[in-house]
Amino acid sequence: MIPRPGQTEIPLPPFGDAPPEERPIVRTYTLRHFDSEHGEVVVDFMMHADHGPASGRTCHSRPAWK
Repeated sequence: MIPRPGQTEIPLPPFGDAPPEERPIVRTYTLRHFDSEHGEVVVDFMMHADHGPASGRTCHSRPAWK
């Protein structure tokens, strides 16, 4: 879940009757690897030309980013 511009907290489901503009932006990602022993996941991201909602976080992320 990605906060909308101006949101300081991300509301969690269920959203009930909350209007769409108050709900977080939701994206689904496929995990490449899950290490249960270390509590780590690996996710590959691909940057698209349209600069979607996750682009801001993605372009600033680094390996081992938490």
